[in-house]
Amino acid sequence: MKNYKQNYIHKPYLFLAILFSLLSCQKEVVSKVTFERKLSGIKPETEFRLDSLRNDKWQKCYIIPPYQQYNSALNRIKLRKHDLNKIKENAISDGINTFVFINNDGSISIETVSRSIIDIQDTLLDSIFLFYPTTIMKMDSKRKIIDIK
Repeated sequence: MKNYKQNYIHKPYLFLAILFSLLSCQKEVVSKVTFERKLSGIKPETEFRLDSLRNDKWQKCYIIPPYQQYNSALNRIKLRKHDLNKIKENAISDGINTFVFINNDGSISIETVSRSIIDIQDTLLDSIFLFYPTTIMKMDSKRKIIDIK
């Protein structure tokens, strides 16, 4: 028994892998933590998942971070339309039809290629989790980012 405990303690990664596999059986836990890339090094094209009543699968999207947007709402809207017109051609050819805007205040908005805006309040459950490698992002019920690691 002594050897077993020593080997077990000296293999923390095995323990973590077993623990994660057990936790992954619980959908609620898995949907609340994700590991991906830090915001400063984000690539525009990535994959994300919406935990919603109608949609529970991975989708490819184009993410526009806050630093690519203007502060005022009017300028930001103009920039979005301008960027979308440029991005659309490439996005459609690559099969990307969803755009996620991370706003300066930490909220997010989602637009499709047809420019229809998805109502986050009606579409999603209490939280949305965007997937970046090495980042844990949590959002509260008001769709504000409350934790980024």
